Amino acid sequence: MSCIGIDIGQKNAVVAIARRGGIDVLTNEVSNRLTACMVGFSGKERKLGEQALSGITSNLKNTITGMKAIIGKKFHSDDVQREIDLVGYPIVDVAGRVGCPVMYSDEEVMLTPERATAMLLKCMQGIAELDQNAPVTDVVVSVPSYFTDAERHAMLDATSIAGLNCLRLMNDSTAAALSYGIYKTDLPTDKAINVAFVDCGAMDTTVSIVSFVKGKLTVLATAYDRHLGGRDFDMILAEHFAAVEGEAQDRCEVE
Repeated sequence: MSCIGIDIGQKNAVVAIARRGGIDVLTNEVSNRLTACMVGFSGKERKLGEQALSGITSNLKNTITGMKAIIGKKFHSDDVQREIDLVGYPIVDVAGRVGCPVMYSDEEVMLTPERATAMLLKCMQGIAELDQNAPVTDVVVSVPSYFTDAERHAMLDATSIAGLNCLRLMNDSTAAALSYGIYKTDLPTDKAINVAFVDCGAMDTTVSIVSFVKGKLTVLATAYDRHLGGRDFDMILAEHFAAVEGEAQDRCEVE
């Protein structure tokens, strides 16, 4: 039985497996190595990953996206309140926790971020089982280094709901360094070298300094900004071009 690794990002998820002396990132049903982090509901259908992405334009309010930003958080936290204005689906207060109401089988169902994440994890498990042609239950899940204990416990709850046996939660920066160390065959045996890993995701940016010697790595320092990522760059550009377009329309009206 194989053990898989799953990385849940803000926008995309990845599932990988160790084999042939390296790490293979598995492809999904549309031959992509990145799977959209979203869960959609349409009638009596539950659409996961790429299927949810293909129908999101006509089903925006019924498609939960970016579970990473709200899992394990209180409703009144700054992170969740910031996220409410950035997503197309409703986020509501359920006894101080986060709830996401969706329509399923013509009834409103209240989903927690943990349940939505579990559905996505089940989708990633399916990709691995299709590749292995065998059941897969053991998993290592990567999480951001800034995740709190509550957020880490919430991720463990999601793996449990999905029926997965989570062997370990690993910081994503450590996972990246481990992958680098596996493929780097000329590491020194006496004097350590330091390598900087910069990860700019859709929601956050993380920088880690890792020391390597042959057969060993040590994370020396990690810094992060959990509110600076590619999505923020997109919003700045969108606001800029919207302002330029508005100025152009004003000049046309004056002329």
